Amino acid sequence: GASQLVLKKDSLVLSGVLALMAISVWGWRIVSGRLAWWELDVSKWLLWPTMLVMLLSQISQHEIFAAGWQNLAWCLALPAAGALLWRDAETLPPRLSRLAHLSLFWMILLALAAELFWFAQDLPWGMAAWGSGLMMAAGGLLIFLVHEAVHRQLWPFRSWPALYASQAMIPVAAVLVVLLVLTNLQDGVVYRQTWLPLVNPLEEGAAFALLGLIVFYRVSQRFFPVQISVCRPWPLIALLALSFWWLNGILLRALAWYGEVPWSAETLWHSRLIQTCFALFWMLAALVVMLRATRRCSRREWLCGSVLLGIVIVKLMLVDSARGGGLARAVTFIGVAILVLIVGYFSPLPPKAGEEK
Repeated sequence: GASQLVLKKDSLVLSGVLALMAISVWGWRIVSGRLAWWELDVSKWLLWPTMLVMLLSQISQHEIFAAGWQNLAWCLALPAAGALLWRDAETLPPRLSRLAHLSLFWMILLALAAELFWFAQDLPWGMAAWGSGLMMAAGGLLIFLVHEAVHRQLWPFRSWPALYASQAMIPVAAVLVVLLVLTNLQDGVVYRQTWLPLVNPLEEGAAFALLGLIVFYRVSQRFFPVQISVCRPWPLIALLALSFWWLNGILLRALAWYGEVPWSAETLWHSRLIQTCFALFWMLAALVVMLRATRRCSRREWLCGSVLLGIVIVKLMLVDSARGGGLARAVTFIGVAILVLIVGYFSPLPPKAGEEK
């Protein structure tokens, strides 16, 4: 009510409510302590839903940092929320304490993520690789920084280390997976800049994202070994699949740039250079997997490599052979035949457990 009397515009009322709430919680805290009034002391946690409503309102209007002097309310609310966590979070039941920590952390992440997304969207034409790379690099760097803060026992991360290092990072890891899948379809070219393999914003951002996911997996394995062992080995397989997906993207972008192939689905599909290089690359990857599986006596890994080998052979018969003759087709068949001979000689199928070689 007081904010409506002072502020004339409806868009400013919410920021006034948040500022008054940030000030009021300390009054409620002091009075409840002197009067032993438990219900009034609980009211100070209403600051959390007020901050959430304010944040969602600003996101809907596409203005957080650009909101101007309205953000002075955040200058009161965030220190107040941090001080409440510092002083009173331990008095809450463990579940509510974790919820208070997690919700405040996620609100801060949501605000920063929205600003970064709007910044990437506002980049000029031809700078899409920078936007995608920055978003992926920011996510991977965030996971690493939180891991370091937990390791160094900095507050508030030392209060609930497993919560911050693993559970709080689940949305970040999910977003990174989506970005790695979707942004790999971009050509990675920056306007008026020469494209270089690995030394470009898209590939470097993907490297940060993959490293962040590896750190997230290892931290989750340390804090929740039982849960990870239940779904094992699928998280590791997903990481390997994402890495292989990005290696294919790097190869495709390099071939399209140096082979002067236009970046469109039709031209990329009908390029003999790209089809030949992909067949050889997949065959080489299958060879590496099967050789490693033979050294480790792992039938599962060997069968995964054989599946990839089968995909290459099917591709040769259905895709490469359908394009007629040519030097690229001959090179592909000869190269794959040589690699198949190498696999058959150096990487036989490992025996089952308990069987003799």
